[in-house]
Amino acid sequence: MTKKEITVLSWDQAEAKFPKNHSNQGIFDGLNQINSSLTAEEQFVYHAKYEFGEKIIHKGRLHLDDYEVAANKYRRSIDDFKKDVGYSNDPLAIILTNYVEVYTENTCDRDSYPVPLNIIREGDIFGVFGTLDILANCPNSDNLKERDWYVVAGNISFHIAFPFGNQTELELLSSELQPFFAESENTYTTRGNHKVKFIKEHVSNWFVEVIYIPRHYLQKLKSLDMIFFENLLFKKGWHQSSPLRYALFEDTTISDLLSATPKKYLTHEKIFLSKVYLYLTQCFFKNAIIYKPLLSEDHVINKAIVEFKDRNQKYFQKSKCVEPLPFISGFLDEGGWGLLSYYHLPIIYNYKPESLTDLIKDLASLRSKIQGNQVIANKQRYILPKIYAFGNRGSTSNSLIQDSKEIKDFIAKTFNKAEEQVNLTSKDFTNIILIKSEHDIS
Repeated sequence: MTKKEITVLSWDQAEAKFPKNHSNQGIFDGLNQINSSLTAEEQFVYHAKYEFGEKIIHKGRLHLDDYEVAANKYRRSIDDFKKDVGYSNDPLAIILTNYVEVYTENTCDRDSYPVPLNIIREGDIFGVFGTLDILANCPNSDNLKERDWYVVAGNISFHIAFPFGNQTELELLSSELQPFFAESENTYTTRGNHKVKFIKEHVSNWFVEVIYIPRHYLQKLKSLDMIFFENLLFKKGWHQSSPLRYALFEDTTISDLLSATPKKYLTHEKIFLSKVYLYLTQCFFKNAIIYKPLLSEDHVINKAIVEFKDRNQKYFQKSKCVEPLPFISGFLDEGGWGLLSYYHLPIIYNYKPESLTDLIKDLASLRSKIQGNQVIANKQRYILPKIYAFGNRGSTSNSLIQDSKEIKDFIAKTFNKAEEQVNLTSKDFTNIILIKSEHDIS
């Protein structure tokens, strides 16, 4: 296997690559100040280049497999690189191009699935928490523990809905789709690999470029009077952790939407429903994440779909073709909508409803009780979601489609498609919940 190169750049070379538009000038100025206090032999950083879907952080640790350091005037080797960035599992780094996704993984009986935590974009930094641990003199053993979080170049938490209801329609497309839709692929890891493969096969020359700050910059920082720099890092870390601080995992919540609700409205076994509504409501307030339509035409996922359609023109020139619809992790807009699989919703990990119909009925009942509760209405205005659903693949008894005409209208208008092209049925998704934000309490 060909090893991938890490290059060593002078600080001036690296600075020339910094994006012109970013919100971290104070941090960049601080790094420049540290650099100016170093000797000429120490004024270097590391530059790495990652393809779409490539691991950057794996289980909380910088992924270093299959890399080598290119020849350089600073005489740094791959062993030097590992030592220079080994002060933390997630060393301080700057995103030069494109973006990375930070996520964790949950596992339930049916599936393993990603829980997106953050998107760190061009001109922003990661490795803040590990760096703050070092500056705070936290024990090295704590900083180097393996943890269940990941960083990947591009995205892993995205979904392309190719709504092909049967094998006949699938066979109309090229054979390259076969592995992408293989029925036997029932784990997140395998499906995630196919999603990444799909993007990489249809888009070339897409990379994330990263600058890594070596150990001696932080060692020098400790000898300088630069408390402002540490404060900036702390504020950055606090901002980046906001989705995690408010997200709901398994049976744990930070707050409870219905804390002021009289207990008579809810029985104990139904309390999880309040957590569902809390999660969906927080999607609007940027504190939790769902899948929402990807509308950016120049996004790498949309570019891959355009290339895919070009290679399958015979099918997509048909008057009643089914359009592939891309969704990506994000937040609800006012009046916007999104989707998720109900067993992917972290806070109902242990919930086993008999059918999707039962789940939707329970949520609809709870919604009406929340709307009628003046205690909540007077306390805070909530954007309560309106919920629709598709049922299990091939299972009519577990299928529920509420106002399918309206759902198809949502999708068609959002993607600017003809409604007949949005040929979705309960066969096309597995227990998908569609939600639309509404101003129901003022």
